[in-house]
Amino acid sequence: MKNFEKFVNHIASEWRKKQKTILESGGLTGISNKEAGLKAELFLLKRMNQILPTYKTVKSKGSFTPADIYAVGYRKNYWHIMLIQVKSAKKGYAIHKLNQSEVSELKELAKLINKEIKTSELTKDYQEKAIVITIG
Repeated sequence: MKNFEKFVNHIASEWRKKQKTILESGGLTGISNKEAGLKAELFLLKRMNQILPTYKTVKSKGSFTPADIYAVGYRKNYWHIMLIQVKSAKKGYAIHKLNQSEVSELKELAKLINKEIKTSELTKDYQEKAIVITIG
C-alpha cells in the first residue's frame, strides 16, 4: 500500500487531536516500561517482516495511539491492516490479554482509520478496495 507510513503518521496526528495520549502506569522490575516495550516492539517487527505474504510494518512514533505497530499486506483479494498493541511481560514470551479498555481504544482507532481511508488523499488509490482491519 503506497504512502502507508505517511498514512500512519496522519492517523497518529488525527488521534492526538481527538483523543488522549496513551501513557502506561506501573512497570517491570529492573527495566523501564519504555525499554521493555521497545525491545518487544523490535522483536515483533522482526518477526512480522518474515510473514508471507509480506506485510509492510510501521512502528508508531511514541505512545500517541493505542497501536504500537501498524502492518498492511495484500491477501488474495483484499488489503489487511493490523493494529497491534505490544505488551511487555515479566515472563519473557508470555502473552498478555488486552483488557476491555484497551480493546475499546483499538476499536476506536480502527473506526478512525476506516473513516480516514475513505477521505484521505494519501489513500485515494484504495478507497474503493476491500480492506479488513484487525486489532490485537
